[in-house]
Amino acid sequence: MTYTITAKPQGTDSLHSKGIEFEVPPNMETSLRAIKEVCDTMFGIQLETIGKPKLFSAEGMEYGVGLSLLHDGGSWELGLFGSKESSDNLARAFLGFGADEKPPSSEVLDLLGEIVNMVSGIVKRSIPGGEQINFGVPLHLIADDCKTYLPHKIPVIAQSLSGPSFEGEILLVLSDRNPITLATEISGVLNDATPGNTQLLGRVIALFEELEECLGKAGTDQISKTIDNCSSIIMSLINEEINDGDAALQWVRTSVSELSSALSERQAHLYNAHTTVPDFKSTQEEKQPTEQVSVERDDETLEIITDFLQESEDGLNNADQILMRLESGVDDQDGINALFRVFHSIKGLSSFLEITDVTNLGHTTETLLDLARDGKIKLIGTPLDIVFEATEMMRQQLKSVRRSIEKKLSFPETVGLPKLLLRLEAVIKGEDIPDPEVLVTQQAPEPAQSPPPSVKETVKVDLELVNRLAMISASFSKIEPILKNLKSSELSEEIHKDLISTCAELQEVSTFMRMVPIQTLFQKMTRMVRDLSKKTGKLARLTLSGEDTLFARNMIEKLNDPLVHMIRNAVDHGIEETEARKTTGKPPLGAVQLIARCEEINEKKQAIIELKDDGKGLNPKILIEKAVTKGILEPDAELTDEEAFKLIFAAGFSTAANVTAISGRGVGMDVVRTNIENLGGEISITSKVGTGSAFKITLPWGI
Repeated sequence: MTYTITAKPQGTDSLHSKGIEFEVPPNMETSLRAIKEVCDTMFGIQLETIGKPKLFSAEGMEYGVGLSLLHDGGSWELGLFGSKESSDNLARAFLGFGADEKPPSSEVLDLLGEIVNMVSGIVKRSIPGGEQINFGVPLHLIADDCKTYLPHKIPVIAQSLSGPSFEGEILLVLSDRNPITLATEISGVLNDATPGNTQLLGRVIALFEELEECLGKAGTDQISKTIDNCSSIIMSLINEEINDGDAALQWVRTSVSELSSALSERQAHLYNAHTTVPDFKSTQEEKQPTEQVSVERDDETLEIITDFLQESEDGLNNADQILMRLESGVDDQDGINALFRVFHSIKGLSSFLEITDVTNLGHTTETLLDLARDGKIKLIGTPLDIVFEATEMMRQQLKSVRRSIEKKLSFPETVGLPKLLLRLEAVIKGEDIPDPEVLVTQQAPEPAQSPPPSVKETVKVDLELVNRLAMISASFSKIEPILKNLKSSELSEEIHKDLISTCAELQEVSTFMRMVPIQTLFQKMTRMVRDLSKKTGKLARLTLSGEDTLFARNMIEKLNDPLVHMIRNAVDHGIEETEARKTTGKPPLGAVQLIARCEEINEKKQAIIELKDDGKGLNPKILIEKAVTKGILEPDAELTDEEAFKLIFAAGFSTAANVTAISGRGVGMDVVRTNIENLGGEISITSKVGTGSAFKITLPWGI
């Protein structure tokens, strides 16, 4: 069903002002039947539609609640909006208030949210494939906030509803976020964006990711290439790494416009990406990469490549740690030797596997590091930065190799490699170094250590052997008490001591074999903070400490989800916007710290993880007020600050003014605490308004 209107509604500036055409979402009728059913069966309120569906206008809206229904290929945004008078009258009818009683704003919003939740549940049960739909969390909006609901190009369709039980109208709204509408939305945001507008550019990055998720299996390599290229340019603009920002932004606009047209015309399968990304800093252009072709590889080759990727990724992780120590000023000659070995190994194996671009980068970087080993080049300043760049590019190359293996394609050529090779060669030759095409975002260095820690060689252990060793250790554990009670006449003292010692050593070895450094998990969080910083438009950096602390492998796996949620909260809700930080005298770059260590507590070894941020902190008064509103506390309750902080662990408790795609849709802090307690641990909070918060997780070590 398609409607055409000629009036330009409030809040739809990016839509055409004449002859606006829009399609009523196919699930609008289902949603209308659902809200009538909910209101009638649950509250005895009759609702009827008034007029035809129209484009949503925020004019006069005082209250609103939106909810995302996430499904394969996109999401539907379902909402309920109303003026203050209409919403108050609706709340009186639903809650049984008298005509002179004024319902609190919180109860009006909670009522709208409850209705939207129930409507969403009916929609999910009523449509084909609905069992696969996931719900978001209701987003409560008041007054001017309503005007921010799904702006730009994605049509939001509204249907007026009223009934004999209350005066006024409420609006049921629905919007379909699919690849076509998202591409159009990206174009709208790009048209408003400027090279220096970090908030809009960060939103573009988030929309690109949502577009790629919506496309799923329907996406093509050409579309992915365009999204990757455009995202790379936008991230470079955010990081102020492009001189000609206007030209770069226009290139992205043009590319997205062409992609949007292909999607709209159902010609995505014929779409061809721009294979060459212009250099917005110089006139030099790279050669056009050769297209990948289909390749079949035998099982033995696949096994060799898989081992190569794992060993290379482990090597690059070690390289990052060495580089950060060097950047902090540590004179680590052993580290430089280890760096050389990493690139030497990658070069040799990639050459054998004919992964040419990886071989070229490995060889040139190895040459530079060989000079550094001999003291002919100092790994400080720009030379060190370039090795950082080489490490990051090689990591991206390995990801591309893995994707090529999965898709049975030839190995790809690396965009940007020629320019990086020129920079490496300039360092090697002692010549002027060309400006970088992309500056690699670096982690903050670790504190200097003296003497510098040695680089540990690691080996892989078959998990079956670990389990067998653990079983032997368990058997010895049963024998040990018997051995201790045997008299020396029954067993020689020497044998007795040897058995006891061997048993203890075997237990210790089996414990360590089940343990791995938490480094891999921590490094995932570093990347996530970078991504969150770009999505939210905030500036934040994660620094790590104690990454070599050993944790049980199964514990690390179970810590992933709690840490993800906590760090999302730290960036999205804890760290302030850049301008707000400046006004309070804080540096624009928000600091998030992730720390791991072991401690002896009550004669037991404990593993400690701390997450700290320098954001706005938790306000005990606001927490208490929110808990009273939610019915978690009595109005006259008196709590210490520490008790108030623990309120965030209550089920369904949230202090967020807005629920976003970043936070509010994953596990809550109550689930975080439950997960930690299931591991035999506990979590505590300290916080100071305006200064920041610290979360401390204490866990048993070695389980």
